[in-house]
Amino acid sequence: MSLRGWPDPGADEPQHAVIGSKGQAILDVLGLPYWFLEPSAEHLATVRRAAMDKTGPAFVLVPKGTIAPAPAGTAPGPAFGRSHAIAALRPYLAGALVLATTGYIGRELYGQADADTNFYMQGSMGRALALGLGTALGTPDRRVVVIDGDGAVLMHQGTCVTVGAAAPATLTHTILDNGTYESTGGQATASGRMDWVRMGAAAGYRSSTVCASAAALAEALRAIAGRPGPHLVVAKTQPEYGAPRPESPPH
Repeated sequence: MSLRGWPDPGADEPQHAVIGSKGQAILDVLGLPYWFLEPSAEHLATVRRAAMDKTGPAFVLVPKGTIAPAPAGTAPGPAFGRSHAIAALRPYLAGALVLATTGYIGRELYGQADADTNFYMQGSMGRALALGLGTALGTPDRRVVVIDGDGAVLMHQGTCVTVGAAAPATLTHTILDNGTYESTGGQATASGRMDWVRMGAAAGYRSSTVCASAAALAEALRAIAGRPGPHLVVAKTQPEYGAPRPESPPH
């Protein structure tokens, strides 16, 4: 378990402050064994053996810097990554209430187009759409755009059905699908099994579109402008590791 927000919550992202200061206390209260991993293969082997000897749950706590970063790549950036998708979205966001999912997507939006009308769903994966739905129902005179990730949507896919049932006409749900949990190490999601167009139709969205380039995304957004929703617009992007970290916490 990575020790986010520990030992100094002020040196990490705001959403990690509580778990950073309380995580170990929670394990103590539950009576669960844990070890702090040291930056050596020998200690990893020792901790692994100790954990395997336990008959119940056991935790290995990994301080920041214990595991070395992956070597910097030399390959060119993706032709259509997260930054390109956000850039294509920017004109469509003007005048809208915007809710961005946690991780690199929210950070990218903050870096490119921070605004008082943006809400960054920090540290609460999969909840941006539910909050966007409530926003759309509560402010029916405003356009609402949710910028989501494939992993986040798969985690709480039932919210898509609720969006279809409630049918807020002003809601656009955009998903940047790069097939990975990017900010936690690039582990693969199951989005490759998804037919987003059929899912959107089954859930009750008025329109569902999948795009594979910035130009196609911009055209899809132009096509739904002024049309009642909810709309589902999926951008099939390539992984683009890293995003600018805000110099101050997003509001």
